[in-house]
Amino acid sequence: MSGKEVLDICLAGLVHVAVPLQVAGETVAVVLAGNVALRPLTEEAVAQLARKAGIEPSP
Repeated sequence: MSGKEVLDICLAGLVHVAVPLQVAGETVAVVLAGNVALRPLTEEAVAQLARKAGIEPSP
């Protein structure tokens, strides 16, 4: 996927983005951002993710 932006949403619902910066058609850098929640995670959603990962959520 060289030269194209990438947006991925992981199983936890977090967004990860990579955007190439090009000068005269050549990629000179890539801007990365990630682990961003597009909406607040509820306590129950976090507990479910913990259980899926084999982690017992604290009471």
